[in-house]
Amino acid sequence: MEETYKIRHFFYLGIALILLGTATSCRKMLDTHPTTEYASTDYWNETAQASAALNGAYNYLQNAFGNEFIYYGEGRTDNLDLNVENNANSMDVINNTLDATISLSDWGNFYQVIKQANLIIRNVKAMKDRNIYNSSNIGEYNRVLGQAYGLRAYTYFYMTRIWGNVPLLTEPAESNGDINAYKTPRTDTLAIYKQVEDDLDSARAILPATYSDAHATRSQITKGGIDAIYTDYYMWRNNMDSALYYSQQVLSNANYKLAQLYDPNV
Repeated sequence: MEETYKIRHFFYLGIALILLGTATSCRKMLDTHPTTEYASTDYWNETAQASAALNGAYNYLQNAFGNEFIYYGEGRTDNLDLNVENNANSMDVINNTLDATISLSDWGNFYQVIKQANLIIRNVKAMKDRNIYNSSNIGEYNRVLGQAYGLRAYTYFYMTRIWGNVPLLTEPAESNGDINAYKTPRTDTLAIYKQVEDDLDSARAILPATYSDAHATRSQITKGGIDAIYTDYYMWRNNMDSALYYSQQVLSNANYKLAQLYDPNV
């Protein structure tokens, strides 16, 4: 009987030690950050993280425009004849009769771009203050910061053309427990235009004409891209002298050339 008791005693003691070891291991696993992700306190410590954030901003931009960019842009002019009479949402955008009941009235995806750009602008400047960006990689700093300014300008320019007065946010939205902190009133269109110009000026001053990677030059904002946005912006503002100036900057840039016009007779 005593032998049986000892066996049971050691059996249960062994089970307890195994469970204790398992719990300790699980706790260690849970306390370890995933190697493929960053906690917010670990971010903005490497230049690669800022570049990843910039890629995220472009992803948000793609989500914002989706397949509807043509309706938000050229579709509302007399340049195109779109056959979308059976699509009520698209027709409301084209005819400038937006209301809150249609999906294309939602500016949430646009503000995702704004949020990401604001995060990049604030944090890469802080990274430079901490000498993460310095004289040895100032070109990378200018590339990331300049594109963030350009993306914010481009997004606000589109938004104010679609919705007129929109909330102007130039700092990252951070939760402080007060939901009212997120209730930002709309800003007058003229103030939005001023912000667009300021951001374009900031971007143009530091962005290069090309990047070392030809693919990046084609797919990311360069100084020539800023000049193209400027051209569109000043045409919208009916400032033809400035529009001609910036369009000439694009045309005189050896990296670009006019596409051949479509010939309907061919």
